[in-house]
Amino acid sequence: MDVTIYTIYDHPRDYPEHFVVRAFRVTAEAVVPSDDCWLAQSLTGARVLVPNIAACNLGRLPEDDPAIIESWL
Repeated sequence: MDVTIYTIYDHPRDYPEHFVVRAFRVTAEAVVPSDDCWLAQSLTGARVLVPNIAACNLGRLPEDDPAIIESWL
Protein backbone atom coordinates (compact mmCIF):
# COMPACT_ATOMS: atom_id res chain seq x y z
CA MET A 1 0.00 0.00 0.00
CA ASP A 2 1.41 3.38 -1.00
CA VAL A 3 1.41 6.30 1.44
CA THR A 4 1.87 10.01 0.76
CA ILE A 5 3.93 12.14 3.14
CA TYR A 6 3.83 15.94 2.94
CA THR A 7 6.97 17.75 4.07
CA ILE A 8 7.10 21.44 4.96
CA TYR A 9 10.35 23.30 4.33
CA ASP A 10 11.40 26.67 5.77
CA HIS A 11 12.84 28.77 2.92
CA PRO A 12 14.79 26.00 1.13
CA ARG A 13 17.58 26.86 -1.31
CA ASP A 14 15.38 26.42 -4.39
CA TYR A 15 12.66 28.76 -2.98
CA PRO A 16 14.47 31.06 -0.52
CA GLU A 17 11.53 33.47 -0.22
CA HIS A 18 8.89 30.88 0.74
CA PHE A 19 7.79 28.03 2.91
CA VAL A 20 7.39 25.00 0.65
CA VAL A 21 5.18 21.91 0.86
CA ARG A 22 6.33 18.86 -1.08
CA ALA A 23 4.57 15.50 -1.44
CA PHE A 24 6.45 12.19 -1.41
CA ARG A 25 4.87 8.87 -2.34
CA VAL A 26 6.27 6.06 -0.21
CA THR A 27 6.06 2.58 -1.74
CA ALA A 28 7.56 -0.74 -0.75
CA GLU A 29 10.33 -0.08 -3.25
CA ALA A 30 11.16 3.62 -2.91
CA VAL A 31 10.32 7.13 -1.82
CA VAL A 32 9.21 9.04 -4.91
CA PRO A 33 9.06 12.85 -4.80
CA SER A 34 6.20 14.60 -6.55
CA ASP A 35 7.02 16.99 -9.37
CA ASP A 36 4.71 19.51 -7.72
CA CYS A 37 5.34 21.77 -4.76
CA TRP A 38 3.21 24.42 -3.13
CA LEU A 39 4.48 27.79 -1.88
CA ALA A 40 3.34 29.79 1.13
CA GLN A 41 4.36 33.01 2.86
CA SER A 42 4.11 31.57 6.39
CA LEU A 43 4.23 28.29 8.28
CA THR A 44 0.51 28.60 8.98
CA GLY A 45 -0.10 29.10 5.26
CA ALA A 46 1.99 26.03 4.44
CA ARG A 47 0.06 23.90 6.95
CA VAL A 48 -3.19 24.94 5.25
CA LEU A 49 -1.84 23.45 2.01
CA VAL A 50 -1.39 19.99 3.57
CA PRO A 51 -4.49 17.90 2.73
CA ASN A 52 -6.78 17.09 5.66
CA ILE A 53 -6.12 13.41 5.07
CA ALA A 54 -2.57 13.99 6.35
CA ALA A 55 -3.63 14.25 9.97
CA CYS A 56 -0.55 13.03 11.81
CA ASN A 57 2.38 15.42 12.31
CA LEU A 58 5.56 13.35 12.32
CA GLY A 59 7.77 16.29 13.32
CA ARG A 60 11.34 16.00 12.08
CA LEU A 61 14.36 13.82 12.68
CA PRO A 62 17.75 15.18 13.80
CA GLU A 63 19.32 13.97 10.54
CA ASP A 64 16.75 15.77 8.34
CA ASP A 65 17.82 18.65 6.13
CA PRO A 66 17.90 21.78 8.31
CA ALA A 67 15.20 23.39 6.11
CA ILE A 68 12.65 20.70 7.02
CA ILE A 69 10.20 21.86 9.66
CA GLU A 70 7.87 18.86 9.80
CA SER A 71 6.28 16.06 7.83
CA TRP A 72 2.65 14.96 7.77
CA LEU A 73 1.28 11.48 7.18
